[in-house]
Amino acid sequence: MASPLFERIRALLGGRTPGLLERLPPGEPEPRPAAVLVPLYEEAGEPRLLLTKRTDSLPRHAGDVSFPGGGREPLDRDLLATALREADEELGLRPADVDVLGPLDLCDTITRFRVAPFVGVVPHPYELRPAPAEVARVLRLPLRGFLEPGALRIDRREVFGLMRDIYFYTVEGEVVWGATGRIVHQLLELIRPLLLEARP
Repeated sequence: MASPLFERIRALLGGRTPGLLERLPPGEPEPRPAAVLVPLYEEAGEPRLLLTKRTDSLPRHAGDVSFPGGGREPLDRDLLATALREADEELGLRPADVDVLGPLDLCDTITRFRVAPFVGVVPHPYELRPAPAEVARVLRLPLRGFLEPGALRIDRREVFGLMRDIYFYTVEGEVVWGATGRIVHQLLELIRPLLLEARP
């Protein structure tokens, strides 16, 4: 059974209907469906976020910090199946070992994907098997570290002719931004009161 904090997050996400954070402007090609897993786990009572540092050889987002995920394939039953399949392929995280808490809102990316994020709890300890062609390092960052003063910087940038907020989080020397930063920001806005209440 998940921790009390994670059970409260499950209740929060379970009562939501996912929307769309930001839509690409009219005239842009229809984005391709994609999904990511937002893996949480608890270590010594501290909630942590599992992310990957992508290898420098990948054609998209090389070297970036990201969640395991990718484009939907024809054999995927739905977008949750996409997220779980990708987490298995990238990290060796078996779908049966993920306790899915619920979905976040979709977001469009500049690479023309419409990403569906799913929050899930993963066991700890757990022997991951990162795919060397895709994952340079596995990152395990404290969730409350994203709430620390100075962790967040917001830039305004033009994206497809529209001004948008770009979120940059720096936690333990790692910079999380782009679509991953938007997903983290969305999660934190939803669960911030729960994290503050549960602070030791």
